[in-house]
Amino acid sequence: EVALAFQRAMLLVCVIGVPITALLFVARPILASTGQDAVVSAYAGNFCAFLVPQYFGEVTMIALQRVLMAYDLNWANTAVSLLIFLVIAPLMQWWLVRRTSLGYLGVACTSGVLAIGYVAVQVPVLARLGLGHVL
Repeated sequence: EVALAFQRAMLLVCVIGVPITALLFVARPILASTGQDAVVSAYAGNFCAFLVPQYFGEVTMIALQRVLMAYDLNWANTAVSLLIFLVIAPLMQWWLVRRTSLGYLGVACTSGVLAIGYVAVQVPVLARLGLGHVL
């Protein structure tokens, strides 16, 4: 039952999410058409385009968290969260913002990398806990 709910959720994410995230790629002209400053529209449009991976990573991450919760494996969820957000996130944020030439776009990149990284850690944890059938 949990596996079916997870798989349906992922299908809905793709069906609904793809058209919605397509709007992120055209945020610049949308903002400009509403009278926003051209410079602000350009910066915001670029930032929005870099957020696309974060959307898919985050909704998948949340769905996988709910799977762990449904099986009363909150400790696993907490352990993964602590690893990502206390160890990996600060290093990734520092590197993408400070050490690359991405600047403010590094923040958007970090969001996507961390959300996808969270999923990349959760999947083996689920498999190790005997929940690979959910995926």
